[in-house]
Amino acid sequence: MKRCTEFLCLILALGLLNLLVGCEYLPTTPIPAPMVKPGDKIGEMVVKTGFEIGKTPQIWDFCFPPTTLGVTTMECTVPALPELAIGIGWFAADEALRDSNWKAATWELQTIDGQQLDLNAFGTYDADVPLTGLPGHDPNEEVIVKVRGWDVVLEKPTPGLHTLHIVYHLNQQLYDGFAVTEAGKYELIVNFTVKEE
Repeated sequence: MKRCTEFLCLILALGLLNLLVGCEYLPTTPIPAPMVKPGDKIGEMVVKTGFEIGKTPQIWDFCFPPTTLGVTTMECTVPALPELAIGIGWFAADEALRDSNWKAATWELQTIDGQQLDLNAFGTYDADVPLTGLPGHDPNEEVIVKVRGWDVVLEKPTPGLHTLHIVYHLNQQLYDGFAVTEAGKYELIVNFTVKEE
């Protein structure tokens, strides 16, 4: 009986040793969360498509970032709204410039509150937008520009602080018909607070 017990203890000890050694080879990096797709929720907010020029307010109506190389961090306040478009875009003087500039950009990352968006699943929109204050024009002159942007909309953005993080690369120096933008990595961190109703 004693030999059987010793044998059993040896088998258990070897099994425990294999388990401990095996744990050494388990992956230590966390498994990334699935990317957010249209219709998914972040907290109580639904993330969807359906941006409409002139109807859907944009984050950029309240937080207008400069286009500068490197990291830009900004803070702003947004009123309580039923919807808020958060997709970034690009504008140019005409369609050909917009299309060629868009192809020269690599959209690496966009997250909202730490959740990565699957930009390809959301897709893009094209629109004609009137802008003022463009280089080479009178500051009050309204110029119609050609815009392409990622079609990402938050439905019922919850009150409080949210963070929008965007990273993109311009693979070459670009001219949009108004100004030159340098090649390189652009990172934008927008900390925006949605007001209570």
